[in-house]
Amino acid sequence: MLFTRLSRVMLQRLFRRPAEIHARDKRVYTALIDHLYSDVGSVIGGAVGILALAWFCHQADSDNGFDGMMILIGVVGALRAAGIVHYNRHHVGPHKSYRLTRISEVFYAVGALTFATLLGAVAIMVFADPQTASLRTITIAAVVGYAGGIAGRNAGRPMVALGQVAASCVPMTFYLLLNPTGTNFGLAILLIIYMITLGKIVRILNEIVSRAFKTERDVGEVNERLDNAITHMMSGLCMIDQEGKISILNQRFRTLLDLPDIRFDRLHEILLSALSRGTLHHVEIGQIQSCLRGEGDLVLKFMTDKGQVLLLKVGIAPSGDQILTVDDVTEQTRAAADVERMAKFDTLTGLANRVSILAALSAPQGVKTITGEIPNFGPGLLLLDLDKFKQINDSLGHDAGDKLLVKVAERLRGLAPGGACVGRLGGDEFVVVLPSASRKDCLAMAARIVKAIARPIRVGGHVCHTTVSIGVAHGPDHGDTAAELMKSADIALYA
Repeated sequence: MLFTRLSRVMLQRLFRRPAEIHARDKRVYTALIDHLYSDVGSVIGGAVGILALAWFCHQADSDNGFDGMMILIGVVGALRAAGIVHYNRHHVGPHKSYRLTRISEVFYAVGALTFATLLGAVAIMVFADPQTASLRTITIAAVVGYAGGIAGRNAGRPMVALGQVAASCVPMTFYLLLNPTGTNFGLAILLIIYMITLGKIVRILNEIVSRAFKTERDVGEVNERLDNAITHMMSGLCMIDQEGKISILNQRFRTLLDLPDIRFDRLHEILLSALSRGTLHHVEIGQIQSCLRGEGDLVLKFMTDKGQVLLLKVGIAPSGDQILTVDDVTEQTRAAADVERMAKFDTLTGLANRVSILAALSAPQGVKTITGEIPNFGPGLLLLDLDKFKQINDSLGHDAGDKLLVKVAERLRGLAPGGACVGRLGGDEFVVVLPSASRKDCLAMAARIVKAIARPIRVGGHVCHTTVSIGVAHGPDHGDTAAELMKSADIALYA
């Protein structure tokens, strides 16, 4: 029979092995089950309506078992309502176990099918009892209304919805077909058409509901991934909407600006907190506020009171939202400084290397006098070569030789006037560049160096005695270019 086949198919689908459902999207599946339990009012309303129908039938014929049906309908309705209330209090959401979700679906389906079966039984009792003939129209309306409502409410689980439609409508339809008197046959045909239509409606609504939940799932997953990316991104991020409220403030931003773990609603609250903790200063805050007033984008590198170097970027998005990003560039800054130092300074002594020396020799010379004239002095160049360094290096070892060079560099650095460049060309050759120096200035400086280097130098447990030879050149008398001055000083050194 049709009812038997529908029941068997429905039960097979409902109680199929969990592994078969595992292949489906669990998040959507859980949301569909949550939807079944979403409204306890409709369950209570349906129970009250069917109870009222059974009560009217009991009033018309108290000896036909309607009182028993009232008890069953009341008990089943109460259990279903209690189950829905319990589910909504303790189990709503995507994080419950899959097994619990399956049990919840089975519990709802059993209750729903039992209730629909009781309604179908009441309908047969009404049509079979002559004393309740006046209630047949109400009974048809109740069955049809219940089936239509269920088709819409439970379309997310189509087998449950179709099972309820069949359990409530098929018994009455069979009775009308088996007793085709008067209008019974035509009514039965209408009920069959109605059930077929409801089946199509359930299928369409199921597609709509499933698509909606899948869209919600996809959006939720995108939002979760976005939230996870924002939370764990290497850059600090703060976004302020057009109303001036903070819409995004990730943990990295809090960490880099040393912000407390409290809620911030406005940007000025963050700036004041960072100011009090020494991660921002009045200068940086003023630049940030100027940028946010529409004075252009801002890229700002600054150092906190703790020595951390931060790179702050401030801009305005096309939507009008204000975006602040902050990165820790301490290591990059240190690495860049190390590279620059290696490119311009001698690694052993810390003095200027050949590149910096040549740059100092090529720099513009002269300072204007009160009359606006520039003295005709070019750079003075002193080229130094340590005497007896090879003997010291060979007898005491390279480590001692290196320490001697460092000591000499310290003495030269202490003698050099402001603006002078002290450098090492390599080996035991040193250079002192005096900006805008006359011959007299160069010779005076050379004399001071000879005297300083001649003093004993302690290296480890040894006292070293060394002297220095100096070649002097100054522009423009001995050359206009760095190369010419270097050549002249070298000639003077070995003259």
